[in-house]
Amino acid sequence: SILNSHLRLSSSDSCAITRVEAKQTSSTLPHDAGGGQNQRVVSIGACVLDVNAKALDGHKLIQGGSVPGHVTQAMGGVARNVADGVARLAHEVPLLVSAVGDDAAGRAITSHWAQLADDDTQAIRRCTEDNTPTATVSAVFSADGELVACVADADAAAAAVTPAWIERFAPSLRIAGAVICDCNITPLALQAIATTEPRCRLWLEPTSM
Repeated sequence: SILNSHLRLSSSDSCAITRVEAKQTSSTLPHDAGGGQNQRVVSIGACVLDVNAKALDGHKLIQGGSVPGHVTQAMGGVARNVADGVARLAHEVPLLVSAVGDDAAGRAITSHWAQLADDDTQAIRRCTEDNTPTATVSAVFSADGELVACVADADAAAAAVTPAWIERFAPSLRIAGAVICDCNITPLALQAIATTEPRCRLWLEPTSM
């Protein structure tokens, strides 16, 4: 199929996109298939608000009860994390294709990305026409840092990265130096990415959800 002919399934490959030697002054991102100059990286998939709760030292989690601890929030999502790493390490701003809800979490994620991307948030879809919530993942950790439980509310935002939304940015995909997509988005969205016929390899990042 078109999808299988373009995708190379490798978690380590997608991580390698963000590995940049400290001594280098220019990006080491892959060349396009035509052997030309490096083009912009495109990262497609999830933007997530991570909410993490960790019990204080000396306190054991109690089922059905509460314990003292720390609760923190952080920007997450596989595609957003990869784009963040590329922007910081390679000093190139990727095109981040994703979707967020019209809520406080979505505005926080968009604002955070705008600071890294010189206000280029054009490809982050703001779902203002419905009640789609921004993807949120809540994790609970024991005092020694072991993950005890995790709840992910990400399906609605992932479904908002539609084939039609991806098609808007098809010209950027076709000339990209690398296209990274995560499996938070739907199979139809993955198929749409492949059918844009980018000249570079597609990098598929599996997820645990």
